[in-house]
Amino acid sequence: MINNQLSRTFTRLKADSIRNYLAQISNEKIQDTIIVKYEFNKETCWNVLDEQSDQYIARVIQSANDYTERYQNIHTNVTILRIRESGNNFNKLVFRNPKVIVDGGYLRQNVFVKRATCGTSMKLYPDGRYEFILSDSHFKILELK
Repeated sequence: MINNQLSRTFTRLKADSIRNYLAQISNEKIQDTIIVKYEFNKETCWNVLDEQSDQYIARVIQSANDYTERYQNIHTNVTILRIRESGNNFNKLVFRNPKVIVDGGYLRQNVFVKRATCGTSMKLYPDGRYEFILSDSHFKILELK
């Protein structure tokens, strides 16, 4: 287990509520297992890259999106979502990524309540079990089996 990893179980009601909310904000069919990368407002994790050219930022965003798409194509029973807290203080990698969905507040208030540098990732299993990786700058939760 990774040092900043937490494993627990949501009640069936809470897990269903999370699934319903994610389906609503993403307009996607939510699969059995859900992986969410959640970014917090006023985060400074990748700010050093903001000094790079727009073309460089676009390539990094495309690379990250390609990575999650390859994972999604292999794991067809998994929904992968990138979500950010509402607000306007994000680095370019988050703010300019068209795949990042804005949370209306539900996830921040009910799921991602503990702020972590570089965001938090969650893997939610069909039975309500979940794993969090706090400060998951490189989306390492995708590597969990």
